[in-house]
Amino acid sequence: SFNIMTDRLREQIARETESRQFESFMRLSAMLTHDLKNAIASLSLLVSNMERQFHRAEFRADAMASLTEATNKLRGLVSKLSEPVQSLSSEHQMARPTDLVPVLRRVIEATVEPARATHEIQIELPQTLTATIEPDRMEKVFENLVINALEAMNNKSGRLAIAAGHTPHGEVFFSVRDTGPGMSEEFQRTKLFRAFATTKRRGVGLGLYTCREIVRAHRGHIDVESKRGSGTTFRVVLPSEQKITGSAAGR
Repeated sequence: SFNIMTDRLREQIARETESRQFESFMRLSAMLTHDLKNAIASLSLLVSNMERQFHRAEFRADAMASLTEATNKLRGLVSKLSEPVQSLSSEHQMARPTDLVPVLRRVIEATVEPARATHEIQIELPQTLTATIEPDRMEKVFENLVINALEAMNNKSGRLAIAAGHTPHGEVFFSVRDTGPGMSEEFQRTKLFRAFATTKRRGVGLGLYTCREIVRAHRGHIDVESKRGSGTTFRVVLPSEQKITGSAAGR
């Protein structure tokens, strides 16, 4: 009887372990799919503007930068697929004091600049803005927010406003505002930031969930203002380098 119970317990543990591994694999697959989708979205935006704007030297320069950035990201995704699952799921680097402005500008050059042909673009960035971050992961957050904003406006027209700076409390922030259709209060309350929840017909619903988890890992938070018919603003708030240094010194 004892042996039977032990065997059953062993089988149950094995099933639960297998279930957790499968769930982890599926979530990881969805995250990689989402990253691939973002790279394709940047290329699609470029292609949609190319026929009308290719004669402009400025557009061709932006297009080259966008193609280079997309190629590097696709190469990185292929590299991730070749790595062990453990390294894929953690994606961990050491956070360090980093000027956030070049991180934001990489996404602006690759994704925002090609959209100037069809959208009104407003960018307000300081000369420098230091925060303790993992640059690649925070770049992914900003890229997700920008692509979501452009897709919310159907990649056709509208106004995209990007800003960054310090809050009145000395924290670091960057924001992305669009003039898309906005989100209902119910969606914001019940589904926004949940894994696999999306308003898009073709999406895995991991973008904002991933953004929130990355920002939380940096001890920050994401604020959202949205109303049906009035567009959406996402604002990422991060502790400043001084606040992190001060809290560490106080421990």
